[in-house]
Amino acid sequence: MAYLLLRMKHIESVRRSGASAEYLRERAQVSQKTCEHLGFDFIDLCRSVTTGEMLWLLKGSADKVILLQRLMDKTGAYESITCEVLEPMAALIKADEDLKTIAPTFVPPDQDEIDRMLLDE
Repeated sequence: MAYLLLRMKHIESVRRSGASAEYLRERAQVSQKTCEHLGFDFIDLCRSVTTGEMLWLLKGSADKVILLQRLMDKTGAYESITCEVLEPMAALIKADEDLKTIAPTFVPPDQDEIDRMLLDE
């Protein structure tokens, strides 16, 4: 399973209203329930001191990230929503076997005739 880092920048009116501890507790609960409903393990809700963005740390399949982003985008409460998918090293090692079977059939777009002749030898 991948780690997912969702970055959300709220619109100005949300940033102004979100100062109280009660509001933050409520948002954390809503965020956790939403993520669990979609099958993610909710790790934490954080705020970036550098960018002011809210960050959701999740674990799970990236399959439903688009659904989560669309759900949040439809609210109009965010200026931007992005997601980084972080694959653990164990997953990369496991994927190496699949890569070995796929690689010989892939022709890169920059391969020219000389490259093909050298590969054939």
